[in-house]
Amino acid sequence: MTILERREILGLWESIKNRINKVELIGYEYPIDDHTKRVYLKQTSIDKVVNYVARTMSTAKFIIKTPDGKDDDFTHDWEYKLNVRPNRNQNATEFWQKAFYKLLFDNEVLIIMSDDDQMLIADSFVKDDSISLYDYRFTDVVVGQYTYKRPFIRSEVLYLKYGNEQLSKMIDGLFEDYADLFNSLLKSVWRNGQVRGSVSINKTGTFADAKERTEQVQSYLNNMFKIFDTKETAYVMTPNGMDIEEFSNKGNSSNIPFSDLNSARYAMTAEVAELVGIPSNLVFGDKLELEQNKKLYKENVVNPLIKMLTDEMNGLMISQSDYQKGLRLTISNVLTTDVFELSTQIDKLVASGVFSPNDILEELGRDKVDDPMMDKHYITKNYTEYQNNERGEEISEEN
Repeated sequence: MTILERREILGLWESIKNRINKVELIGYEYPIDDHTKRVYLKQTSIDKVVNYVARTMSTAKFIIKTPDGKDDDFTHDWEYKLNVRPNRNQNATEFWQKAFYKLLFDNEVLIIMSDDDQMLIADSFVKDDSISLYDYRFTDVVVGQYTYKRPFIRSEVLYLKYGNEQLSKMIDGLFEDYADLFNSLLKSVWRNGQVRGSVSINKTGTFADAKERTEQVQSYLNNMFKIFDTKETAYVMTPNGMDIEEFSNKGNSSNIPFSDLNSARYAMTAEVAELVGIPSNLVFGDKLELEQNKKLYKENVVNPLIKMLTDEMNGLMISQSDYQKGLRLTISNVLTTDVFELSTQIDKLVASGVFSPNDILEELGRDKVDDPMMDKHYITKNYTEYQNNERGEEISEEN
């Protein structure tokens, strides 16, 4: 499925919801074709799962580490753009949520830099990768209602590909069986609440002949149904020679609870969550085995997405020579753990000399402390500074 087709699905979403809601509330049987019902089922399930991941990733904090630990105009400009205001119309949270939604839903996302240095997410584009020896070209790039005339080359854009073609194919063709089940349940609900009746016509009535009688009856019924459908209180006259009887609500009827429909949606959402790699309990807010599920979610979904974006941004923003000197972009603050639950592990990491206190703060997504002591490495339980004496022997100076 192409990006344009996916955009068409998104555009249909509101009208589809309105149609479904109308069916549920009124109880009349409106025709819904196979394409429409599949779109409805896919959209409700995929939206829930993909938005869950997108919201998680929108909390990302971008940090640029310089070799000497000092910030400059380059780091200030990029960190503001990535963490605060990527463009005039979106804050960072909105921007990255949309970016990761498109990455998972479209299986790819293109982010360009405008001529006035704004980061923009392409709504659609055409990728030309026919010549692998040269940079890919992106043409017909559309942002909102604006279409760029010029092409963009691979080395000047952020282009992420989810790379799960099997998942994409399964999402495109998924839920046909679920759709049939859902449609069957929905029709049962419609039949249960539908207003039905019969019309009897007396042949000895006032109508002149059969043809005229048929036309007048049809016209009368159309007007009557229109009144019933649009008026809260409606009375109509019954012509001479015509009897109308309603029998839809007579006798016992079996009510099909809407909980059955919700169960179908639940099953579909769980299926999508499994395909993406998210424990379904997290998507539904279930607290059962919460920490274990969060750990699996971070390992299987969050960390690969962070690695993908980090690699792409380092390749775009940082030259090979600067990268070799130690210039890096890192991402933190995604699905963080309560710092107090990590206090014992933090104590061991600092006391062993593996991390400095500022290293720990960065890993936790917090700002570094502007104190030289926080950049030092310590060893032993008493947090003594690790030094060498004049003969090169290792000693520790008690605080």
